[in-house]
Amino acid sequence: LRQLREAIVNHFVAEERCVYSRCAESKQEDLRDLARHGEREHLQIRELLWSMSPPDVTDPQWPAKVRKISKSLYDYATREERELFPRLMRTYGPAERDFIRREYADYSEQRKAAAA
Repeated sequence: LRQLREAIVNHFVAEERCVYSRCAESKQEDLRDLARHGEREHLQIRELLWSMSPPDVTDPQWPAKVRKISKSLYDYATREERELFPRLMRTYGPAERDFIRREYADYSEQRKAAAA
């Protein structure tokens, strides 16, 4: 669970820094709304992950907690794939999208290296 939490939080931090921050600066209200919604989802999922630490598989609520976090992650990823990413594709040109991808990958790798 610790490794999963670290990977998810690493993804969230890099996404907030490299994607959501850019969306928040947009002149387009719907893009800013998508970023705010994504940040709220990140917070909710982080809280769920921390509520499961330390893992106690003997807890009668454990299966419900696992289902809840699984559903939250699925809903979050689905929203990104169906709403945020297509919106980013329409808003930013190829060069800007490539810059965001590289910035995200570089920052994510820096966080992984710092954690090692």
